Amino acid sequence: MTVPIYMAAFVCTAITGYFMDRFSHKRGLVLACWMGVALICSAAILGVYSFKARYVLLVLMAAGLWSSNALALSYASSTFGAFPNETRAICLAFVNAMGNLASIYGAYLFPSTDAPKYMMGFGVITGKCALGVVTYGSLQFLLKRNSR
Repeated sequence: MTVPIYMAAFVCTAITGYFMDRFSHKRGLVLACWMGVALICSAAILGVYSFKARYVLLVLMAAGLWSSNALALSYASSTFGAFPNETRAICLAFVNAMGNLASIYGAYLFPSTDAPKYMMGFGVITGKCALGVVTYGSLQFLLKRNSR
């Protein structure tokens, strides 16, 4: 059951990486779009009861989250490129650490008492994706305006 999830995430991450190397000035916008896809899928999972539909939404949500994870690291690296090496290293370490926090709190968001809907877990994912859409959308706008 995990193979389709990781295959879809791999394909979407590879395609996103390829195109973002060519259109690097759109990284913030694409990040906001991938987070929006994950947000919509996570919110839809909360309202859908069909196992097959939830699984398809989970595959799409994971593809959006994994694609945005890889892109966020390259976006941070290119955004902080004008800073000294030490500052850029600290910023990248911070971004990586924040991205990996899900490994710690994620196990506690889906307790067996919440089965089968897991409202708390998918609610938190939906909220964090909404924060990501706002953050990366704002960064795209602000960085573009400041570069002029």
